[in-house]
Amino acid sequence: MTAQLDPSAVERRWRELLAAEQALRGVGAAQLWRAWSAALERLQDDGDLHTALSAARGEHPATVRAGVAAVLEGLCDEDARRHFDELTQQFASREAGRSGEDASSSSGRRALVVLPVNVPLLAAQSAFFALAARRPTLFKLPSAIARHTQSPTGSTESTQSARSADDGAAALLAALGDELPALARLFASARWPGGAPGYRELERRLAEEARPLVVYGGDAALASYRPGAAAASPAGSGDLRAEFGPRGSAALVPARWLAELDAPSRRAAADRLARDVVLFDQRGCLSPRTVLLLLDGAAAATAESRAAAVTQAVAWLRAGLERSAVELPGRPAAVEERAALRHVASQAELQGRAVQLGTWGAVVEAPAEALPEPLPGSRALSLTACDAVRCAELLASRAEELQGLAIAGLEAEEAPEEIRLPLRPGALSRLLGDAALEARIVALRERGTRVAAAGHLQRTGSRWRNGGVDLAELFLPADRGGG
Repeated sequence: MTAQLDPSAVERRWRELLAAEQALRGVGAAQLWRAWSAALERLQDDGDLHTALSAARGEHPATVRAGVAAVLEGLCDEDARRHFDELTQQFASREAGRSGEDASSSSGRRALVVLPVNVPLLAAQSAFFALAARRPTLFKLPSAIARHTQSPTGSTESTQSARSADDGAAALLAALGDELPALARLFASARWPGGAPGYRELERRLAEEARPLVVYGGDAALASYRPGAAAASPAGSGDLRAEFGPRGSAALVPARWLAELDAPSRRAAADRLARDVVLFDQRGCLSPRTVLLLLDGAAAATAESRAAAVTQAVAWLRAGLERSAVELPGRPAAVEERAALRHVASQAELQGRAVQLGTWGAVVEAPAEALPEPLPGSRALSLTACDAVRCAELLASRAEELQGLAIAGLEAEEAPEEIRLPLRPGALSRLLGDAALEARIVALRERGTRVAAAGHLQRTGSRWRNGGVDLAELFLPADRGGG
């Protein structure tokens, strides 16, 4: 566990990064990639790390291991290697073209990445680009994380503890330093209480000096760095900052597709969607919390056909979550969470809506007047049944905050990782049967929503543009005066 630092110690660590660019002189791109891929592969198999994260986060070690793999696999696979080669060639070309004055003005560039508490090892996403750009980077570690413990009476308690604030970033940096000692100088981490008295001036200065500034977190965390970031980005200088605030994800399940599946295919499809739901125990922005059940003409024709489609979908979702709870057990729910979920479920039952509730999680039918708010607790899904027109309207109503959309029935190869590439021709129209809904989903994707086949939503790669933001453009900006 990394100790919290006082402001002067953080300042010293930030200043030490000024000379870090020199650490990689003479180190080739191939050597950097070997160190990177070896470190990430080690972390995926590091049982001690998984145990530590399990204790810190209150999650089962098997669930933690699966989450770590989801974050890291796509950053060290063959496509990531090709992407890394592209970025390092881009960096080398730009450095070779700089004049002496340009090179002098660009020295001392340092990045600041403020990490969140909800998903472990997100530091790897920024570190991938920082390494390609040879950019010294300070990672601010979370100062606290929700911890769930079992009391002597059997109830579950949720507390915030700095001792449990371990997101794996320090382990990532240590592994990189072990593989290539020069990287121990390029990257540094520090923990301090964000936004606390005595640290606000420090955070303002860091935000002013960081090139780039990447901030994950809630409204308070984002606000802590905005004054300094605004001062660092005068008009015309280019905006070398990114904010990743709270967002949510959903899943889309065509009722006709589900009804036509045979038993083995139905089981496999339920397990794929459930995996997207259970990873990180729904703490991540890419964790679906709402399911849109798409009704075609026949299913929407009568109240009886609609109820039959909902009943089938609820049972299907429950079966997938129950099986996932065996393979990837969930964290203990807090007393308050269980009580709040039971209250929501009882209200839904009183209104005649479908409800399934158990130790595996919950599925609760919600009306289609609006996209439902997330249910309390983890592994809890709201299900809304609607036709294509209403489905498109609901998706449009949350376009600004929809991080991801998992589509059941869409094959993985039909939804490529890179957001700039189009979906395979006809992939959505064959599945959805509605051109307007297809156009809405494509528009969401172009705005930055991650659209993926169910089971693949949480496994992102280096080319993923989180919320439409390309980190390569921040760490490897075109020459524009501020980079």
